[in-house]
Amino acid sequence: MPYTKPRPRQKEENRAGKTKFKLNQKVVDGLKAPDPSGKQKLYWDGDTPGLAVQVSGSSFDKRYVVRVKTKDLEQVNVVLGKCALLSYEKARADALKLLAEITEGKIPKKRYRIGDKRNDTPDNMTLRQALAVHLAAGKRTKAARGKAFSPQTVEQYNTVLRLYLPDWADRPIASLTKDMCRARLRELGTTKSHSIANLALKLVSTVHGSAREVVPGLVENPIDGLIWYPEDQRTRTLQAKEMPGFYRAIMNIQDEVARDWFRLILYTGLRREESSSLRWSDISFEDRTITIPADRNKGKRIFMLPMSRQVEAILKNRWAKRLQARMILDTKDTFRYDFVFGRTGAGGNKTGHITSAETYLASVEKETGLHRSPHDFRRVFATACAKAGVNFSDLKCLMNHSRKGDVTMGYIIPDDDDIRIAAQRVADKMDELCKGRPAPANSNVAAHDNSVASR
Repeated sequence: MPYTKPRPRQKEENRAGKTKFKLNQKVVDGLKAPDPSGKQKLYWDGDTPGLAVQVSGSSFDKRYVVRVKTKDLEQVNVVLGKCALLSYEKARADALKLLAEITEGKIPKKRYRIGDKRNDTPDNMTLRQALAVHLAAGKRTKAARGKAFSPQTVEQYNTVLRLYLPDWADRPIASLTKDMCRARLRELGTTKSHSIANLALKLVSTVHGSAREVVPGLVENPIDGLIWYPEDQRTRTLQAKEMPGFYRAIMNIQDEVARDWFRLILYTGLRREESSSLRWSDISFEDRTITIPADRNKGKRIFMLPMSRQVEAILKNRWAKRLQARMILDTKDTFRYDFVFGRTGAGGNKTGHITSAETYLASVEKETGLHRSPHDFRRVFATACAKAGVNFSDLKCLMNHSRKGDVTMGYIIPDDDDIRIAAQRVADKMDELCKGRPAPANSNVAAHDNSVASR
């Protein structure tokens, strides 16, 4: 008998030919609107008769609907509400209640009810729901209109709401006034920073604009006319005299994963997200390179960074720890072993890799009195590049900065060996700054030039 590939467990077909899904909130959020087919599509819930998610083929609209027939074979079509405003659990509860009413012979007077009456009104739509509407609609710029936001952008929006506007999240967005916004801007600007204050209130302005397209009656944006804080480019870094003590404090961190992560950023200048999410598939010890795929690179392009000897030692130490852990631990939790800085539970945020830096850097601050962030390490790295005499073209390559917009830079094609030499020169200078001593004689640039020439 020929082998037949089993159907996906997620969906099944009934006699009417309807494709049914095991719907839940995650599945609903993952449905793309407009539908790739270009036509309106219904995704039926396999657990609730008549409940479906209706996805538009031409707009960003997704809504919960109930479509059933009565005992008299009369078709009943009811829209429960937009997916951005209604959770799956709430939609399912409303659908079951409606089905019970229809079974008892109570046919809805209105065949179509647009929106959930308690949420889809100017007086009751909350800031959290307005953010959901904004994220569901996708990007609004002319060049990328309709494209979904990246997971990093979605996480940033939700983090800003959670950390800086928690008391506003479940308030009706129409209740936010200019005076409230002005006061919150001053509060965050005083207690946090000017950039955080601007970021939080600009979120309110952005989602208010998206909410106006969905809910009639929202007219005045409470952010209009607000005077923003001036934002200068940050210059926080580490002075040469501060480097040895700061590096010692990093080496005193008890968590070896966090310790090696910070050292990697110092010696490579990689961004926080790009470094923390490194996978072993990105590492080539044979070619001595680190490759950041386009989907995890801020510049949306593949970035290849040569390894210095110092970086190679850090990564080989992590590889040895990975092998040791997998030999000792008899566990099915293999997901985190895909990452260079694998972590689950606390500090991993269910991503499989380390994400939290604040706790560890707080211990460094306690020891040194210096408050620094992982992004400040990039400034330290760039400064070390300048101290090591790296030219501007190679510096842009090592920093993974875009070369677009500079016509002259477009004519300079960096040589891979030149970038490798520059990376080693910077790593040696970082050794000198962090450990308070010059690089060993056998690791000078001339010796490295010879090693490159011999490959």
